[in-house]
Amino acid sequence: MLPHPVNHQASGAVQPEFDLYADNYSAGMENPLKRLAGTDAEVFIELKAWLLLESLRRQPLDCGAGQPRLLDFGCGDGVLLRLLAKEGFNGSLFGSDVSSGMLQSARDRWQATAATLPPEAKEPAWSISMPGQLPYSSQTFDIVTCLGVFHHIPPEDRDADWAEIARVTRPGGRCYVFEHNPYNPLTQWVVRHTAIDKSAVLLTPSETARSLRKHGFAIHQSHGLMYWPPRWRRLWAAERLVQWIPLGGQFVVIGERL
Repeated sequence: MLPHPVNHQASGAVQPEFDLYADNYSAGMENPLKRLAGTDAEVFIELKAWLLLESLRRQPLDCGAGQPRLLDFGCGDGVLLRLLAKEGFNGSLFGSDVSSGMLQSARDRWQATAATLPPEAKEPAWSISMPGQLPYSSQTFDIVTCLGVFHHIPPEDRDADWAEIARVTRPGGRCYVFEHNPYNPLTQWVVRHTAIDKSAVLLTPSETARSLRKHGFAIHQSHGLMYWPPRWRRLWAAERLVQWIPLGGQFVVIGERL
């Protein structure tokens, strides 16, 4: 079944927060501590793309005779999808966001970098979404990724988005949730001093796991990441040695849809 777009135009809708940052989006790299940790905003996402591809390599998904379909929930300017395409992800890519401005930035940046991507890379299908309402049919995706999205969603509104993620994930599919770690003091400092995080409410790994379980996922993995600056690429693989320590700058919880 193909993804089924739905028109969610609504009169009087509140402008999404990230529309305000779309034209000059820097992913918080104006923060001096974040600049020390990474050469640019993309390296923070490169680590997550690497972890995602490593996870799929070590424990492949059974997609039958077809290719996996991956949705980046809250895709922003589409950097994860560009990186996955660059690394030769063998599947179809989709990006959804509540901010039309960020989606336009994603389209523009894809076009601007298309010459650097493999010739077989196809531009993702970009879709505007409404809070708590994704524009896709049920059980459409094999993989759903959420990179630093839920701390921007008010806690009282999160349940509806978890339910939608569960709805569009097929049984046996996976959801990869990456979030800032509230137990890390440096992370707390960065969030408090970064404009795009001014309304952020961080969530814990256990809260993330509970939400996934509530909506029909079994927890596949849960561990920390970003124990040292992501610019130190040679140490990425070594994070497995310390990922049980709950003090990484971020964490990932992987759920498998029942």
